[in-house]
Amino acid sequence: MKKLLLRMDRLRILPGRKEPPANEQPDSMDEYYGNGGFDFLYSLEELSHYMVILGYIRYFVRQPAILDVGCGEGRLADLLDRQDYKDYHGIDISPIAIQRAQKKKLPKTRFTVTDFQTWDPDRSYDLIIFCESLYYVQQPQEVIQHYAPFLKKGGHIIISIYRFLDQGRIWDGMDQGFKICAADIVQNLRGTWDIRVSKVKVRIRPAIISRNQILFCSIISSIR
Repeated sequence: MKKLLLRMDRLRILPGRKEPPANEQPDSMDEYYGNGGFDFLYSLEELSHYMVILGYIRYFVRQPAILDVGCGEGRLADLLDRQDYKDYHGIDISPIAIQRAQKKKLPKTRFTVTDFQTWDPDRSYDLIIFCESLYYVQQPQEVIQHYAPFLKKGGHIIISIYRFLDQGRIWDGMDQGFKICAADIVQNLRGTWDIRVSKVKVRIRPAIISRNQILFCSIISSIR
């Protein structure tokens, strides 16, 4: 009975939403996309929280370079006006999602299949966005910290989270190393979203080591 009540409560706070995959693996995410698990993102009820994100994009940086971490089929990119950004890069673990995003042939965009928990950007960005993607990782704070060094000077991280039962773990520790610049709560018949814009308190440059440097270090180590 307790499990049934918990399940009913979860359905009550997630009207119109299917339960997401338990873990982010390519096969499980592809199956979820193939079964229409994320089709609800195109509904009217989902539009409001995307509009807040778009407003932040336009406010904080003029024509930013954007990295969308866990972009799915590129729903956020769909809604961007081509004048709103310099370039956009979306990454996601699901090949099906990325294939669908690429078929849209959106201007100034590129999409990459990768595991964003381990992927290293090859450049820096003005805005790094996590739009409902941090649910799928065990250590969301580690993921955020991983991407923080790839922000340009004055850059911001935008996080949008739907209020699941355990969404609080994603915000835990955000006051350490980050300064919150703006925050919004969006609520409608579908549910409630928390959206925050943060910047890094102490800027850290990413460590970029060339293959020649790695080879040199290996040779020195072998000599010793």
